[in-house]
Amino acid sequence: MRLRLFVALISLAAATLPGTAIPSDNYLGGLATYADPDDARDADFGAGGHVLFGWPLGERLSLEMGVFGADIKRESNSDLDDFYYAIGPDVLFAPRKNSFSSNIVAPYLLGGVGIFLDDVMRERDEAPYANVGLGVLLPLGRSHRLRLRIEGRYLRVFGDDAVAATTPGVTEDDFDELQGSIGLQLAVGDVVAAGVSDLDGDGVRDERDKCPNTPEGVPVDVNGCALDSDGDSVADYKDKCPGTPAGAPVDEDGCARDDDGDGVSNLIDACPGTPPGTEVDARGCSEQFTCDDCDSCQGDCDKDGVVNAIDQCPGTLPGLTVDEVGCVREAQTLVLEGVEFEFDKARLTPNSQTTLDQVAATMIGQPDMRVLIAGHTDSLGSDAYNLNLSRLRAASVRRYLIGKGVPAEQLRSRGFGETKPIDTNATEAGRQNNRRVEFQVLNPSTP
Repeated sequence: MRLRLFVALISLAAATLPGTAIPSDNYLGGLATYADPDDARDADFGAGGHVLFGWPLGERLSLEMGVFGADIKRESNSDLDDFYYAIGPDVLFAPRKNSFSSNIVAPYLLGGVGIFLDDVMRERDEAPYANVGLGVLLPLGRSHRLRLRIEGRYLRVFGDDAVAATTPGVTEDDFDELQGSIGLQLAVGDVVAAGVSDLDGDGVRDERDKCPNTPEGVPVDVNGCALDSDGDSVADYKDKCPGTPAGAPVDEDGCARDDDGDGVSNLIDACPGTPPGTEVDARGCSEQFTCDDCDSCQGDCDKDGVVNAIDQCPGTLPGLTVDEVGCVREAQTLVLEGVEFEFDKARLTPNSQTTLDQVAATMIGQPDMRVLIAGHTDSLGSDAYNLNLSRLRAASVRRYLIGKGVPAEQLRSRGFGETKPIDTNATEAGRQNNRRVEFQVLNPSTP
């Protein structure tokens, strides 16, 4: 019975070790006590009380003066009661810094000595005692003065010569006892006001601290949470790979994951799933192992040099220069390869649709883009005729793109005739190059 009682009290206090605190100033306490006497005593059980006064000595220590007593029932005669009283100091130790300034769950250890006064069947004796124990203080609502106190003690009495205190025939004069107590503790001095304590010492008051128990010395943000400069959900003090790009999957050390172990992180690996031991290039790919389906490879579907994982403008028209997130930001000109017209007309051929559909997808995906569709011809025919034909062909492309969902305000068209050749008009091959439609991305300031 005694062992079970003491173990239960130890378990209760140990379970609360992550948080610690003892009253912030002098305090009074009153406890009800259950006593389980030594088997050598002619006693069954006892009930009593404990009154104490305490002085915190710092962040972890407190000194108490206590008086306790109990009425013990005799085993041989239940009509007879024995009484004992004791007085002595105890020292309390709370495991964590700032224990005396926070009104939270607070485990503690204690130990002390004193004088034990035994009053047994008209025999009285005095003897020294020592006791050790542990307990826990629990806040009661929002009160910063009143706490619930639960504790267990092991008591040892040395040289109790009251013969009647023992079971008949037993001459032992050293006794031990287990005690379990529960009661209230009231702070009677100035109490630390609510919300000004900082249990983990990170500079953020407990009432605002969203990440209590931050390790000592770790830099924190305004919420009391460890800094995570690269936003990868791994705090800087644990992050072995600071500066990971936003959105990159990381491991527990904050490093970009490399699931296939090829030395190229998932973030930029255009060929994930490479077999172990395969030599790869900077993109994580090998000529030996390729994948035609860019979605299954999770590589770079639009071949703009920005992998799908961070490409904010997927489906970019091949040949356009993009920024680090895969979007077209700068002025540039691209000849629309594959865009053709019927001979001497402005009617698009069916083969032109593939290229123009991709142009439409690019512009719809980047609504801020402004484009000039420029039509050009070779030098065969009159200048006026070629100029008009180029205008009609450019306008035909614009109408097609608008029909595919591109807002009209994103598109302008213009014909230049034969005025801007890019090749010689002396050969058929050169003239074919000059007959072209250009996709010109305009600067924001372009009128």
